[in-house]
Amino acid sequence: MGDKRAIKKLRAAAAKLGATKVLIVNEEYRNMTVLYGVAYK
Repeated sequence: MGDKRAIKKLRAAAAKLGATKVLIVNEEYRNMTVLYGVAYK
């Protein structure tokens, strides 16, 4: 449920930094889902 909100926040933060592309990485780690973004210019 929170993933969509988290992705929006990541994209918004990346846009503030002036990034044009954001790669969203979704990883399973010890039964937890780790979500992080990589921003490109």
